[in-house]
Amino acid sequence: MTPEVWKDERTGLYWSPRQGSMSNEFTIITCDFFTTTPRGNYSGSDPDCGNAINTCATLSLDADGDGTNETDWYLPTQIEMMQAYIDGIYAATNKDWVTENNFWSSTESKASSGDAYPVYLSHGYTYFYFKTDTLSTRCVRRG
Repeated sequence: MTPEVWKDERTGLYWSPRQGSMSNEFTIITCDFFTTTPRGNYSGSDPDCGNAINTCATLSLDADGDGTNETDWYLPTQIEMMQAYIDGIYAATNKDWVTENNFWSSTESKASSGDAYPVYLSHGYTYFYFKTDTLSTRCVRRG
């Protein structure tokens, strides 16, 4: 496993470093990401999926330290991000790696299709934001 990637030993998920700040403007009913199984197989080419989902889908990064870049990264759900917080992503990495930022999830608000949930990984806080807001993005892949 490369130093940039954190593996959650409880879930087996690999977490990428921060991929930048961007909007998360996806449309569930037309975005191919939401019908691709497993999610890591989504190609990142559907404009209806927006910047955050497509950035993760096109990420190529060595997660397990074998010298080969994995390409099955995806934007995590709110639940996956909350589990990373519960499993100690903040304490297991470092303050600079987790940062004081909200990180986008692929979970849309039930109240409004214009909102999605980020998670504040250093404190475990989550609340919906406009998908047009610019927030940090961190990708995940299954081990």
